[in-house]
Amino acid sequence: MKMALWHRLFRPSEKGQVLIIVAVAFIALLILVGLVTDAAVLYVNYTHLRQAVDAGAVAAAAQYRKDRGIEDMYAAAVDVVQLQLSSVVTDVETYWCPVTGEGDMIKNYAGKDYQPYASDLCTVPPRKLVRVRACFNVELFFLPILGINNIPLCAQAEAEAALINVVLLLDTSESMAYGTGPGDPNACPPWGYPRVAGPNHEEFESFADCLHACLDEQWCSPFEDVRAAAAGFVGMMRDGVDSAAVYHFDKTPVLTQSVDLSYGEPITIYPSSGLVVPLTSTLSIVDEAINDNSRLHVFARPKRPDEDDLALNFRWTNTNIGGGLREATDELVRNGTPDAVWVIVLLTDGAANTTDVAADENGWWTCPSPPGSGGPDERTVSPMCRDPEAPDADPTHPVTTTVTRHCPSLEACSNPEAVPWYTNRYLTATHPITYYYDADDYARDMADAAASHGIVLFTIGFGRSVIDYPAGRDDAGERLLRYIADVGDDGDRSTAPCGSDFYWDSDYKWPLPPQGEDCGNYYYADEPDELDDVFEAIAKRVFLRITK
Repeated sequence: MKMALWHRLFRPSEKGQVLIIVAVAFIALLILVGLVTDAAVLYVNYTHLRQAVDAGAVAAAAQYRKDRGIEDMYAAAVDVVQLQLSSVVTDVETYWCPVTGEGDMIKNYAGKDYQPYASDLCTVPPRKLVRVRACFNVELFFLPILGINNIPLCAQAEAEAALINVVLLLDTSESMAYGTGPGDPNACPPWGYPRVAGPNHEEFESFADCLHACLDEQWCSPFEDVRAAAAGFVGMMRDGVDSAAVYHFDKTPVLTQSVDLSYGEPITIYPSSGLVVPLTSTLSIVDEAINDNSRLHVFARPKRPDEDDLALNFRWTNTNIGGGLREATDELVRNGTPDAVWVIVLLTDGAANTTDVAADENGWWTCPSPPGSGGPDERTVSPMCRDPEAPDADPTHPVTTTVTRHCPSLEACSNPEAVPWYTNRYLTATHPITYYYDADDYARDMADAAASHGIVLFTIGFGRSVIDYPAGRDDAGERLLRYIADVGDDGDRSTAPCGSDFYWDSDYKWPLPPQGEDCGNYYYADEPDELDDVFEAIAKRVFLRITK
């Protein structure tokens, strides 16, 4: 009886307590949901902010080149951050370490002056580091109840423009003075004399006279356009940080006297190096070398001693692409900065038609070998030092109609691991395939050697002769340049953007990219005024990496 009375007395208050507990729990749950929601909003917005500053840092680092300063980097970073974060940005700042040290104050996004110099970004050796810091206010959903409407978030990121060691490898063969077409007033083609040429409208009786005049007075076309474009490319690099070198190739580098000197007829041999200026981060030295006509000019062959000279093909071939690649690779391997991106930019107006040596101690005849010397590859008709390849008459059996990649020796061709890389892979060691090795093969081997060192290779085919040469295969030059670019993008033949060396493979889908079309690291420029755009496109592909 008493227990029942007690239960009745206290039951209402117990219900009230339960309601209070439930209400408190519900409020706590709402607070928790609100806090979790605001925390999620902060997390999502911070992630978005980090992405924005990462992108801003990359954009700023892309401006890390000559004649562009912190203002350019700041403007690039602001554009990208604004695009990512819209109008909620409250502040953006960029920092760097210029080689000149601390500079003037600049204004940040909030309109306040700040010092963009950051000593912690200064390293030895120098690196091209840029830091971007950005802030914005995040609007909240729950905390405004407590009077907290927004919370400022800030984030920063560092990006690094790759330290570049680049070798410009320029074709200086005499065809670089042939002009760009019939109407070129500064052309010195090897035919059609007497002719009027040059800025002074002078009449020349012979090709030699015209060539030497354009060399002395620096009006050879299109070579002077190449010179200007090369100087412009160097101008995009950062003085004191990036390094550049310039090499040329024509008859050199390097034809050595490996032929039998007892040969009874005169043989013109040109031993020398293609070096114009070695790697240096003082880019004014590189610019001076490029514009120094005594160091960089079109190759001018000497007149032959007499009409009975039988060794004419020493004179007639002067595009030693393989030798140029060999020397450019050696420059980077010996003198390049280990942490830098090593790059070779090769420009030529035609196919390979000479190599470094006439023959070596192994009997690997390359080219040219003088007529009458017994060299099995002696060719006194065009194309010099290169197989007269047939067009791809039958894409399903191209190995029967094309001659492209050959072994340098019987031993190499007998190697079952090496044979599949050559178009004569079905031949046995009993066949005299050694002597098919030519200037094109040598250039491809030198490209392979460069790629094995991790060197990035860009190639520029300049002019119609690259895709429309009148002797041999018309596009032999472009085929070679596409191969060099393909192995030079990542060192792997199987990932070939241009499909350059697989046209003999029945598994490869025909056709290849059309003639004259850019692909991968290969660019084609038909006219001189296209060169600046090509070099600019290559410069924009400087590797960037986010460091923090």
